[in-house]
Parts: sequence; C-alpha cells; structure tokens
Amino acid sequence: MEILLVDGFEGDDAVVATARAVLEANGHTVHVIDLAADDFRIHMTMEERRLYHDEGENLLDPQAQAAAALLPDVQGVLFCCPHVTFGVPARVKGFLDRVFIPGVAFTFDDADKLDPKLRHIRRVGLITRSPHDARTVRRARDGARRYILWTVRLNCSWFARRTHVRLRPEESTERVSAALRRW
Repeated sequence: MEILLVDGFEGDDAVVATARAVLEANGHTVHVIDLAADDFRIHMTMEERRLYHDEGENLLDPQAQAAAALLPDVQGVLFCCPHVTFGVPARVKGFLDRVFIPGVAFTFDDADKLDPKLRHIRRVGLITRSPHDARTVRRARDGARRYILWTVRLNCSWFARRTHVRLRPEESTERVSAALRRW
C-alpha cells in the first residue's frame, strides 16, 4: 500500500519517525510531506480563492500541485501534528484547504451534491500530541479528530478505516507502533 504521511510538526518529532518506520517495516511505500520544512504556504491567495470551484484551474501553487499529484496513487493518508487549541494547526488546515479541493478530492454533481473522488483511499489516520488529558479533550469535542477523521473521510471510501492516537507530550510512541501495525 502507498501511504501519504503529512507531517504538521514544526520540528522533528519521534511520532513521525516512528510512524514512518512502522509503515515501511510493514512493506508500505511512504510519501512524506513535511509542511514546516517545505514551508508550505498556509493561506490561499486571492487568485486561488477566486478559482476554487473551477476544476482543473484551481491548483495554482507548485507545492499544492505536487501534493495533489500524490493523492491518486495512495491508499492511505496519515496526518501527524500537534493538538493546537483542540484542533489542527494552521499549517495542516491550510494544506487541506489548498489540496483537498474540487476536482482533486471531490466534485459536485448536477444537483450540487458532493461526489468523492478519493474512493481508493482505504485508511485515514491522525496522530497528535496533546498537552490536555482525555476528559478535557472530550469536553472540547476534539476538533482535530473530528476535522480529520470525519471531514477528510467524506472524500474517501465509505469503508475507509480510521486510526486515531492522541499522545501526551511526555508519552512514548509505543501506541503509535501498535496502531499502525494493523495498516
């Protein structure tokens, strides 16, 4: 299986290294997009926003084009990022806004109903580091998990399996290894 691993951490984190090592050890091909190292632009330009619904013309940025070119070939997408204010960091949100766009991740049919284009993706995962305990995150409705595992999965196969691991800052990556062995 080919996996797209989106690294949303600002620096090196053991989570990303562990995830990549486990996936490669299981025989998967892993394509890594390091949003911080690649200096992936967070915000859409005015031109990108204006052309957002024009399929085929809405991918203007070379970084977004390169990331979108990987999506038809992968069967799994794994996001690794810190838990920021009970949601995903701006870099990850910007990545999704600029890559998972009409014509790439979905289209609209004649009745303006969403038609997913990533039905070949069978796995969607999220690994986060959160300074908050489980109860606090649950009470805040865990925006990161909902945003990635629910919203992104709408563009994928209805039967796409979801993986979510939330680690405390001091916690080791053993649970990451255990969760990704099933991929």
